[in-house]
Amino acid sequence: MRKSRKGAMRQVFRIGFRSWLVIGLLTLSVLPALAEEPTAKDAQALIDESIATLGRFVEDRGLKDFRSRLREAKGVIIVPRLVAAGLIVGGSGGKCTALAR
Repeated sequence: MRKSRKGAMRQVFRIGFRSWLVIGLLTLSVLPALAEEPTAKDAQALIDESIATLGRFVEDRGLKDFRSRLREAKGVIIVPRLVAAGLIVGGSGGKCTALAR
């Protein structure tokens, strides 16, 4: 009797895990559709944040190597706000600005 009870608990866990997995994947697939279309005001705010972030990096005295490489760079990607999270599976996201010469 004990083995069948243990087997039943495993079956319940498997069904629960699969259900949570399906719910999670469906949620992740719907999120892009819920995103709002950025406006010109949002774009300008992102550019302003990017300029401020780059300015902080340039002014930091501990990043002399950064300044010398910035002069030689053909392009720069600036991410003013980056969100990263993870437990079993990790992910990150944010908005960025790309500058090229």
